Amino acid sequence: MVDILKHSGLVESCSEARRKISEGIVKIRNRVWKNHCQVSTNEDIPQGWEFIHCGKDKVLVKLKF
Repeated sequence: MVDILKHSGLVESCSEARRKISEGIVKIRNRVWKNHCQVSTNEDIPQGWEFIHCGKDKVLVKLKF
């Protein structure tokens, strides 16, 4: 999830991504991400175009796992 946030441009560094995730302000499909070390599976991250919300900011990205 840290890499997704970094590459989407919603954060400028990996440490900022980890902080925002730990604060519980990152969402995909209304699911809040709170653990930056979470193991991702196909069920965790949907494939296709999705909005990633980071506080008030959001970006549409193509997710492929």
